[in-house]
Amino acid sequence: MKAYILSVDGTIRSPSLLQTLESFGIEVHVTSGSTPDKALKYVEVNPRSKFKSAKLNEYELACAYGHLQMHQESLSSGDQKAFFFEDDAYLNVDLFGSFLRSLSAMPKGLILLGTCGGIAWKASRFENLSLFRVFGNAVSGSHAYLADRNSIEMMVGKEKNLLNYADKFARPRSLDLYVRYPFVAFQIKENNPIILRESGQDTRSKLRREIAWLYHDCVEFYKFGFAGGRYIESVIKKSVVRRLVFKLPGCRD
Repeated sequence: MKAYILSVDGTIRSPSLLQTLESFGIEVHVTSGSTPDKALKYVEVNPRSKFKSAKLNEYELACAYGHLQMHQESLSSGDQKAFFFEDDAYLNVDLFGSFLRSLSAMPKGLILLGTCGGIAWKASRFENLSLFRVFGNAVSGSHAYLADRNSIEMMVGKEKNLLNYADKFARPRSLDLYVRYPFVAFQIKENNPIILRESGQDTRSKLRREIAWLYHDCVEFYKFGFAGGRYIESVIKKSVVRRLVFKLPGCRD
């Protein structure tokens, strides 16, 4: 297995990340040089990226470009499966070890080891893996994730635009996305891993929750050209499964 770490200047902000990965025998490759200037130059020569990325600020563009670089490097190396980390990711050693022991049972697609929110439900056929499936095209960012080769190819796409980037995951509709909970990876904030809502349960009222879903659907349509379908699915699917849907906890930003 190989792990790619995104770092703007080549330094790793999370001191234990390299140590943890190497202790499990995982080969590490640091992807650096994803600066706002380089990202903007990339967008200028890729018209579709320019159109799709018009709503992103320079920092978001740089981060998106960095994830694209990691994906391209992985494809060039012939990886069948690889980990991708931002350099402020902190790994829980015990949970990461458990995750590695379950690799052979993991489904195809993208599996987030930490998340910045997202509507999901428990995937019953992966009950023993603590995996939740993110439904529709719900935006869900991540600082650490596992992806197989087919998923990476779908993320990159023929046009290599920055629409499919990890901080938002406005991913191709046919790409399955899962969340590992309890989380394996956290983001380092002031040298401490944090999580906003530890329980993972969304305690908002039904009305407020559906209004929030409708709002985010409108935002996604405005930014990306398609709606995530949170509100539509909440109205159409009135089932036991629907009642189990909740918003996962997330990081602060």
